[in-house]
Amino acid sequence: ELDPKNAQMAANDNGEFFDIYNGFFDLGSNSFNTKNFDSAVIYFKQAQQIQEYIVTKGFVINNFKMSALDTSLVLNTGLAAYNAKNYDEATIQFKKLADNNVSGPNYENTYELLAEYYSGKKDTKTLAEIAEKAHRFYPASDYWAQAEMDVVDKSDKTALLARYEEVTVKY
Repeated sequence: ELDPKNAQMAANDNGEFFDIYNGFFDLGSNSFNTKNFDSAVIYFKQAQQIQEYIVTKGFVINNFKMSALDTSLVLNTGLAAYNAKNYDEATIQFKKLADNNVSGPNYENTYELLAEYYSGKKDTKTLAEIAEKAHRFYPASDYWAQAEMDVVDKSDKTALLARYEEVTVKY
């Protein structure tokens, strides 16, 4: 806002923006490592704001361009929020990963935590979507068979048995 033409930062190839990002990321990591999870969330979210600004402006330094989704930053923010018992924020972060079809060994727990969150909220539609997606990414996990059963009202025995048949065939 103080430098709308970006004269100060442009003189150094906008490197200061990357320094600011790295500073917030490091503060978040240090807070996380010392189990100060509330602070870690704040710092990681500030790093996200800077990262989004860098991406929006298309800044590049030393041929390095940030990706639109910094998966490690989002994962760390979500884990910090989860450890701080800020489950709504953790869900926002983990959902970013799921919505972008991020998968791999480091991300399986994020889908499980999303499933637990939506199960607890009785949001069967979103739970089913997460379970379906996670099953595609992690077909060997038995967790998803149970998660898909959890979307059915346990008092509706007909629906429960029908879902059991579907899940049995699928898994």
